[in-house]
Amino acid sequence: MQKRRQYRIFVGSIKSEGYLEEWIYDSDNNVLIKSGRRLCLPGIYFLALSPDGRYLYCAARQEKDMAILYAIDITDSTSLHIINCIYLQTSNISHLQINQAGTRLLITLFDNGILLEYMLCQDGSIGELKESCDFTGLIPGENSKNTSHLHSAFFSPDDSLIAVCDMGTNRLNILETEKNGKLKIACSWNVEPSAGPRHTAFSPDGKWLGVAMEKSSELVIMNLKEKKHIMRIPAAPINDENLPADIKFSHDGKRIYLSNRGFDSIGIFSIRTEDNELILSDLKHIKTKGWPRVIDLGKNEQYLFVMNESYKDNWSGLEIFRVDETGNVLEKVMFHEMPMATAMAVKEEEE
Repeated sequence: MQKRRQYRIFVGSIKSEGYLEEWIYDSDNNVLIKSGRRLCLPGIYFLALSPDGRYLYCAARQEKDMAILYAIDITDSTSLHIINCIYLQTSNISHLQINQAGTRLLITLFDNGILLEYMLCQDGSIGELKESCDFTGLIPGENSKNTSHLHSAFFSPDDSLIAVCDMGTNRLNILETEKNGKLKIACSWNVEPSAGPRHTAFSPDGKWLGVAMEKSSELVIMNLKEKKHIMRIPAAPINDENLPADIKFSHDGKRIYLSNRGFDSIGIFSIRTEDNELILSDLKHIKTKGWPRVIDLGKNEQYLFVMNESYKDNWSGLEIFRVDETGNVLEKVMFHEMPMATAMAVKEEEE
């Protein structure tokens, strides 16, 4: 008997009277319902799910240059429980990322140019601050506190590397962990002026790195072994009014998914390797109803989940697309409006 699959979709709103709530998507019946699990948390900007699916980490903006990071237990089927929280002197947490082992949490501070690394405890709580890396002044002659604007930091599949996007200096930094546990810059690239590196995605084998360039509206692919960029591709048919946001590799490494805000689409780049060279073999765009800020493929890649953010006349809300066995996005199966929703995390379950 085939197992029933459902998806628990956690959604956060950036509004001052915001919320964190859970929706359940029943793929067998194509039904989306509220589960009733909800927390009143204002100003949610990013969510990150632990690899074991037991804990959720939530970045929320507060007033007076203060942000809060929550650790939330989602194992109780009837409610969401805050485990602990930490307060940060910043007005903008730009990204959260958890390593595959579920033991390290990365936080990028956009305004401060700082990368924080916290340890995660077995009970899901946020533990001690392990490292604080200040990227301000890393460029010779640049000492302004406003020089560095970190937009994201992503772990490689084996947790050995961290890719850090600095939109202020237009640099992509690759960090590695030394034997003493400290982070150091292994290599660094100056990207094109005003390119605006926003998010990255490592290929499953760790050989390639895809970079979403927000300001230049491009997909850039790096060869990590040779430490050079090998490909620059327009993210969409238009550049001036398009701002790429999120990027994901498929689990088999044969496709890159890139969200476009402005052209309002998900670009799907089909890739293959020949003689250790990466080749772009196809490109298509799946139109979205609004500005796609976050994308998620789940564990089995049978659906593509898209969170559209509110912007001008664009709709904010959740879109779900069906994906076939070859990775082709076939059709939109659902759109549900969610006013001022900005953050999303998806947990896939079998029953």
